[in-house]
Formats: sequence, structure tokens, C-alpha cells
Amino acid sequence: MTKIYRFINFFFKLFFFIYSILILIKNIKKIRSYKNIIYQKAGGFGHTIITANYIKYLTQIEKSSVLLIQQFDISRHNKYLLKSINIPHLTLIRSFSDVFFNKYIVFGKQEDKNIFSHYNKTFIKLILLIKKKDTKLKTEQELYSEIINKHYPNKYSQKNEPKHRHKSCCLYYLSDFTEPLKLVNYLKIKIESKINYLKKELNKEKLVTIYIRYRKANDNFFNQPRNNNLDDYIKLINFLNEQNYLVLLIGDLTHFDLEKIKNIYTAKILKVNKDSFDIFSTTEVDLFIGTEGGAQNLAVQLNTKKLSVNHFPYGHKTKNTEILYKKIVYKGNLLSEDDCVSKINFERYLDNNYIIKDNTPNEILNFVKKNIS
Repeated sequence: MTKIYRFINFFFKLFFFIYSILILIKNIKKIRSYKNIIYQKAGGFGHTIITANYIKYLTQIEKSSVLLIQQFDISRHNKYLLKSINIPHLTLIRSFSDVFFNKYIVFGKQEDKNIFSHYNKTFIKLILLIKKKDTKLKTEQELYSEIINKHYPNKYSQKNEPKHRHKSCCLYYLSDFTEPLKLVNYLKIKIESKINYLKKELNKEKLVTIYIRYRKANDNFFNQPRNNNLDDYIKLINFLNEQNYLVLLIGDLTHFDLEKIKNIYTAKILKVNKDSFDIFSTTEVDLFIGTEGGAQNLAVQLNTKKLSVNHFPYGHKTKNTEILYKKIVYKGNLLSEDDCVSKINFERYLDNNYIIKDNTPNEILNFVKKNIS
């Protein structure tokens, strides 16, 4: 880590720390008005969806008084996501991240885990000082344990399911009872007007979203096996256009040359906010074609056809979704789906004896044709 980065990072850490304390002080009255407070120390996309939906269930179905206070990365979806889920919340900025020179860089990052722990303890102590004495304060992990103990197993559970899947199963189950996620109205109207104009001009009848996951720049240990290549979807995109779909594209698109692909529409092309476009594209369409990743969980309450291609790991099933798994080669032999279920079900990390192969353009096309006919 260079000295320049350390200097810039220190400035962001200090700024975000002071700013977040001021947010808490400004909202003392709001904090003291709730009987339960959930403090979420990490604001990643998938965990935000899970935590917010759990709280949505508690407020809508159990009629609990709950406030979410979340540390989050200002560059991610959390701002519009939490507004759209429509739960009481306060957001504290923890960091800012983006891709610079093909490298994923986080500003405001706490490099030392011990310092990060003390950082969160400081905010927890401050919230304890602010809240009323009879208000219960829990971390998101304590909330997860409470929900899982109460609602797992359920109808979305699978045999021999590992612990890391319990949160998602409870998300699917509790979302059966709550109001669907909807983009806040003024943002929805802005995007919808552009979509309706295009549908009329291009004579399109339906909307389809394709979600591409490609985390090349982010060094997260579990990204590479779940990545997929937009080039493998061109045949599918052409077919969907022939079927009178207006094709919306979301996900990790910066690594692909979009100019060579005709008849696709992104937030950039439509000149709308990317975060709100992603939410619109997972909640307002006639067909959703995703893959295993955080954005796929935005579509869990979508009441139309949901498909997932290039899906990995095996066993990571998404609610009410037809799945085409990636192909697995073991010591030179292609495994059947049954073999994969028996040998590597739920396994996120495969050793060097295994090769994970993406679905081919024809496999993707034929799978979608079969499931929308």
C-alpha cells in the first residue's frame, strides 16, 4: 500500500468518522423513539437486502418498532435500496470505493481488523448513550441468529444445507409475507417514462432484464467462479429482441465493450441513476435472467418468470427460479448434474482437480427458449 494511498485513506477515514458521529447526534430524537435498534457494521449489497427484509418483516408483520443504523459504502446501492424497502433507517458512511486503473480501491477502509472492531465498538457505545434505557440494541449477526432460530427450517430449506445458506432461506420465506420491494415513486416515474417511450418507438411489448456478474477488479476470494461473460449472451439478446422484448442490462458492465452489442439499454444509455435503474430492472420487468449474486435477490418477490444461467455453486437455489448451472469437469470428465449434487453440492471452493466452465451461448439461448415458451 503506497504512502499516497495511506494519506488519502486516512483523510477519508477521519472525515467519514466525524460525519457519521454528527449524523447520530442530529438524529438523537429519532433514535430515542424506537424500541429496537439494529446496528449493521458492514453494508455489503447482499447483507443489506437480507437485513432490510428481516426488519421489513418485523415492522410489517410483527408490528415491531425497529430502526436500522447501518455503516455502508457510499458507492453502493444502499441509499436507494433502503428507501425502496421502506423501513426506518439511518445510514452512516463508512467508505467510498470504485475501480481506478482497473483496480478496485476502497477509501476510508480500516486496514487493521482490530481497529475496525474498535471503530464499530465506538459507534455502538455512542448509540447506547443516545437510546432510551429500555430500547434493545442488536448487531445484524444477533438479528440473523434470532430470525434463523425462529424461522429455519422452512419450505425453502434443503437437506444438509450449510449454515451460510440459512440467511437466504429465511429471506425467501419471510418475503412471502411482506410487501414487494418497489423503487421510490419519483425515481420510478422518471425511468418508466423513458422505458415507455422506447417501447412505443421500437414496437416492443415486454421488458426483460439480464444481470451480468463480473468482479474482475475486486479481489474477493469467491468472485471468480461466479463471474460470467457478456459476450456469451449476445445470441440470447438478439433472440429476445426478435421476441419483442426491450432488453435492459444491469450488473458489472465496465469490463465489456457495450458499443458492439445492439439493442440493449443500460442506466448510462438511458441517462438515469444506476442504483435506481438496477432496482427498477429487478422489480418492474416481465422476465428476469440473472446469475448467482446479490442483485438476483432483489428479484425474489418478482411475480413473473425468473431464470438464472451460469449459476454456481450447486445447491445455491434462488426462490422460484429456474436454474442452468455451470458445467463442472473433474479430472478431465464432465460431471452430470446428479454427480455435482452428490459430490459438490453447496461447495463454494473447489480444488484444482475441478474446472468450472461457463454455459455456452447456445446452451444459454436454448435454456431461455425452453423456459419462456
